[in-house]
Amino acid sequence: VLFWLSGLTCDDTNFAIKAGSRAFDQAEKEDIAIVMPDTSPRGDGVPNVDSYDLGVGAGFYVNATEEPYKANYQMYSYITEELPTLL
Repeated sequence: VLFWLSGLTCDDTNFAIKAGSRAFDQAEKEDIAIVMPDTSPRGDGVPNVDSYDLGVGAGFYVNATEEPYKANYQMYSYITEELPTLL
């Protein structure tokens, strides 16, 4: 399994768009699954800031420890614990 973690303001489509079909063809030949999670908080009720680098759509690979971000910004746990368990 190959985990592709996109950058700050990217979503799960970033890798697919930039790598194109060649990446998926090669992964299939090598028997590798490519997992491209969206690690940015999205949806109603997610605290937002009027800035590209914090708030809805901006993800960091850490767990927030303070309100109001603590409930929705748990990307480290998502990537290292929850996602592998789901797979």
